[in-house]
Amino acid sequence: MTDRAWAAEAVAALRSHVDGVTPVRRLPSPFYTVDIRAVDESGFPAGLKYKTVRDLFLRDIADGAITAGTSLVEASGSATAIAAAHFARLVGLPLTVVLPARTSPAQIARIEGYGAVCRPAERPAAMYDEARAFAAKTGAHYLDYLGRALDAVDWRRSSIASALAAEEPRWIVVGVGSGVTATTVGRYLRNAGGTETRLAVVDAENSSYFPGWAEGVSGYGTGMPSKIPGIGRPRMEPAFRGSLVDLVIPVPDGASVAAMRWCHDATGVPVGPSTGANLWGTWELARIMRRDGVRGTIATLFADAGEQYSGTFHDPAWVAERGFEVETYAERIAELYSH
Repeated sequence: MTDRAWAAEAVAALRSHVDGVTPVRRLPSPFYTVDIRAVDESGFPAGLKYKTVRDLFLRDIADGAITAGTSLVEASGSATAIAAAHFARLVGLPLTVVLPARTSPAQIARIEGYGAVCRPAERPAAMYDEARAFAAKTGAHYLDYLGRALDAVDWRRSSIASALAAEEPRWIVVGVGSGVTATTVGRYLRNAGGTETRLAVVDAENSSYFPGWAEGVSGYGTGMPSKIPGIGRPRMEPAFRGSLVDLVIPVPDGASVAAMRWCHDATGVPVGPSTGANLWGTWELARIMRRDGVRGTIATLFADAGEQYSGTFHDPAWVAERGFEVETYAERIAELYSH
């Protein structure tokens, strides 16, 4: 098979495997004046990261950086690694994932279940440098999701941004980790023109985005990792464009977990803690809208698949062992919905 023929088959497989209608769920709202909708990406193996990693593969195949037989390298212990491993197997290419040594055995098993090889980073703080060096040493292609995903996403045609905007909401609420989703949605809204929809992002404890955005410092860093997978970073990543964001909402880690549990109980959909953060931010905005006498819709995302957290965030014993304060926030949610 020629490389052009391989590329054509790989692109067809990548496109057909993800395209389709994403469910939009209407969620119980604490206020009759505010409608809450969620675009549900949780059905994909890696949740929200799934389509973005797919777009990165498509971009690199189109550029000729990925060809038949190319070995791949990525640096991640999270959903990005799951998505990369899935698509590498789909197109028949070997993948090495450089990940933090603290990555759970269950997560490593999921990544390796797709055929990838996991390589613990010798120095977690230099994980990305180690991945880049390993790729150079072995002649592999470094995917570099964190540094390159924003350029791979066509924000004009983004299915996630268009699905959120289609609800004609007053607010869109998304999480911020790499910054790719927030910037994609922000660009989409600016390009739409004439829309009154505003963009809010939620941030985790210890993360850099809320203080950096509030102070207007694009290179702000805390040096502390987030405990909520998918959102929060020790530094503001280059993909994040604070000028496109109307509001950043800091969310306590315990609130993310409590809202995640509420979502499962209320909708039957198992989601992860970054979805919980989205919901907490949505409720904060709903309160503001009610206070100001504003009617309308808030659109958010079910961003992560809950099944990958069955042994962690969905395990009360695991959560308690790690000191998450959940009950206080669970009581606040119950009170919110008691009126």
